[in-house]
Parts: sequence; structure tokens; C-alpha cells
Amino acid sequence: MKDWKSGKKWVRWILPAVSAAVLVFYAYFIFCDYSFNKRFLPMITMLCVSVLALNIFTWRLVGRVFQKMRLAREEELTKRRMEHIVSLSKQTHDEDERALRLHHDLKNHLGVLYSLLKDGNVRQADGYVKQLQAFLGKEDVLP
Repeated sequence: MKDWKSGKKWVRWILPAVSAAVLVFYAYFIFCDYSFNKRFLPMITMLCVSVLALNIFTWRLVGRVFQKMRLAREEELTKRRMEHIVSLSKQTHDEDERALRLHHDLKNHLGVLYSLLKDGNVRQADGYVKQLQAFLGKEDVLP
């Protein structure tokens, strides 16, 4: 997948490229055109300095905008990851509680069977086991 920022890097180069072309154009008039009125030289120099300052300001501004966009995207991804982790944690907690309930129920059933067999009630124990089998056949206790 293409990096989201790589497609927008050219945006940072538009103003500097246009400014460089303008500066070259002014340099031509200053140094090569002998009919150029030299009294405009301070104004053109000030214009060139202003264009360079604007370039620096714009370069930094666009860089900060890209950085904020990247940070916002990272924050959104982090938020989604945290929501997913919370969801998985809740699922794990629910499964742990279910396993503990099953363990408790099984322990109680084994206690009943042990008591019935200890008292010599084999038929009642057999009936109890058949009731458990019928219950487990109707209801799926495992995921």
C-alpha cells in the first residue's frame, strides 16, 4: 500500500518551484537587460527577499499540516486498536466466567454422584447420570 504522505509531497514543492522561476526571471532583468531601470533594484530585491521568506513560511506550514494529518491518523488507529483490545478483553473475561461456572457445576454434580454412590444408591446415581446426559444432549455447554 502506498504511503498516504508520499502522494502529497509534491505539494510542498509547488511554491518553491514557482518562486525559483520568478527569481530567475527577475535575475535576468537585473543582470542581463541593460534597459532595466536601476532605481527599481531595491524594490525588486525586497520582493525577492519577501518571496524567499514566503517560501520558508509556506514550507514550514505545509510540513506542520502534514505532521498534524499524520498524528490525527495515528491517533485514530490507536483509538481503533484500543477499542479492539477492550473488546477482546471483554470476550476473554466472559469466557473465563463461563469456564468457572462450568467448573463449579461439574464439581457440584460430582459431589452429588459421590454422595449417592457412597450411600449405596447406585440406581439413583445411574438415573442422575442419565438426567445429566439428557441435559447435555439438549443444550450445548461448550462454545
